[in-house]
Amino acid sequence: MGIRSRLPDVRIPWVSITDLLLADVDKYEEFIAVLDSESDIKYTYGEVRNHTRSIGSALTRNGFQKGDVLCICCPNLPEFPLVLLGTLAVGGIITTANPQFTAEEIEKQIKLAQVQYMVTVPECAEKTVRVAAATGIKAVYVLGSAQGCSPFTELLNDDGSAFPDDVNISPQDVAFLPFSSGTTGPPKCVMLTHYNIVANLLQMR
Repeated sequence: MGIRSRLPDVRIPWVSITDLLLADVDKYEEFIAVLDSESDIKYTYGEVRNHTRSIGSALTRNGFQKGDVLCICCPNLPEFPLVLLGTLAVGGIITTANPQFTAEEIEKQIKLAQVQYMVTVPECAEKTVRVAAATGIKAVYVLGSAQGCSPFTELLNDDGSAFPDDVNISPQDVAFLPFSSGTTGPPKCVMLTHYNIVANLLQMR
């Protein structure tokens, strides 16, 4: 006999992650959405929405297409969700790499996830550029400045006019390619769809 919660079922809407998270931004656009307590860098909901469009537009200008994979190789920074949402909004897929990994470890993950674009920090730029050269990555953006990388501000300051408003994102499309911890062997790439994440977010309400 099955066990069932006494609480009502959670209704999972058939939407993408960005459609869910940005649906009611107009109501809260002046409220703080992202805050870094160490640097005091903050972004309002309105700024998150606008930067999502700017980043998606800039990536599109630089050849990014639906289904392309972008790897974030940086610590937990306030720009992290901006890159994530901007990529997902144009139908891209996000994967991550531990910035403490060696170039060889990062390269393995890049190849497995078939990454085409990367975002990193100056501390990781040298090994990231080496990995990019070895794997044919199209562009590396850096949060700051570093040789061989394009500045992240190129994405952030885009006017948004190249954003593909007609991109069709299905909830069944893959959104994330995280890697397992590798406890019983090499880390394995896992596919998570938009629907997976939307369901998980609503289950925590």
